[in-house]
Amino acid sequence: MKRKSILEVIVVFALTSVIGWFTGAAFQQWGLSFEAQRWIGGAIFIAVSLFIMALTHHPWREYGLTLQDWRLSFDIGMTGYVARFIPVGAVFLLILLGESYRSWAGSAIIFVAEVAGIGLLLTILNRQAVTDPSGQLRRSGARKNMMLLGGLLLLPIVLGVVLNRSPLSVISTVCWQLIISGFGEEIRYRGYYQSRVNQEFGRPYQVAGIRFGPGLIVASLLFGLVHATQTFNPLLGQYEFAWPWALFTLAGGVFFGLLREKTGDVVACTVAHGGLDAVGEGLAIVMGLTL
Repeated sequence: MKRKSILEVIVVFALTSVIGWFTGAAFQQWGLSFEAQRWIGGAIFIAVSLFIMALTHHPWREYGLTLQDWRLSFDIGMTGYVARFIPVGAVFLLILLGESYRSWAGSAIIFVAEVAGIGLLLTILNRQAVTDPSGQLRRSGARKNMMLLGGLLLLPIVLGVVLNRSPLSVISTVCWQLIISGFGEEIRYRGYYQSRVNQEFGRPYQVAGIRFGPGLIVASLLFGLVHATQTFNPLLGQYEFAWPWALFTLAGGVFFGLLREKTGDVVACTVAHGGLDAVGEGLAIVMGLTL
């Protein structure tokens, strides 16, 4: 049946949403802490994603779960890390100004910043491809980039310990953002959803030398939708949708999806997604900001 991949990912998305409702209600009934809820819930979603991929009987590398050229992907991920400073910086600016990034006005500002970040990412990657067509120079910088990312991840942790600003919460947040939010969401949205649709429709389009297909669009729409439903759980009597949140996260999904298509794996998008969010939210806790 034509378009069966799209139907499949929509069904899986609905299924995981229902699982989220039940686990969220159960966690509250059990009296679990916020930290325990997000760690256990995140682990469940990672397990479900891997299970669904296994059921399709496609090679793991088709879902981006490969380390074949991880050094080059890691370097490209750090390029994405730099470009992501634009939208993440916009979020911090809004918070400092007392504006909610979940309001329509705040969301519109971040959406524009996300688009600017995509433009910067494509510009940098296009220039790097011209000056380093084989990717050899970028591969050689993997060790330096790993040390740089490691230092950035340690920054909020060290500050939290030295300044005694909820150090355990900072450590948990940094690790959760990197492992669960970063890697977990990337294998689900860019790994499974995006790849599954591409398996049927291919990647007939191209922008700045990056080939992509309908999978990027579908995965980005679902990425925005899942953020809109963060405030919706009928089992807890929550019926509101955070539509403004969906606006800029949809653009963020396009950003991460382009990294997935550029590298062929989820390493780069995990670095750009989880790596920067981990540092950003960790620093927000140290600074006493509410995200």
